[in-house]
Amino acid sequence: MAPTPLRHIDPDETDPEIVLIVRSCVLAPAVARAFVRSGVALLGWTESEDAVLLTSEAVSNSVEHAHSKAVEVSLRRHGRLVRVGVTDDDPIVPEMAPLDPTAVGGFGLRLIDLLSDEWGIEVVKGDGKCVWFEIALPIATPAIP
Repeated sequence: MAPTPLRHIDPDETDPEIVLIVRSCVLAPAVARAFVRSGVALLGWTESEDAVLLTSEAVSNSVEHAHSKAVEVSLRRHGRLVRVGVTDDDPIVPEMAPLDPTAVGGFGLRLIDLLSDEWGIEVVKGDGKCVWFEIALPIATPAIP
């Protein structure tokens, strides 16, 4: 699926939201990483590695656990913050796994908690959820005013 064009969440808001809808498959995290790298540059930031890593974790969790047909990744500038949302069709809210140093996985939400400035999980239309996080990034000259 191709990304949707810029859209605004609220007509009173001036910050654009960029949205990608990607088929839920093994390639979805890589597509989402490329989208976030490009999107943060369009929205005016120069560094994005934490945002890219956390997006990859959230999309990987969605693909592995939600079993949705598609995953939506949204990117929005909010002052000095970038807000990334990963939405799927599964209404089950994920919980942070207990810390187990011998575990191979299960660190996605913990990474989001440690590296983001704010994060949360919202129920979407009663039939899905959005895992979102905000990260402060250095501002450059935005490609999208």
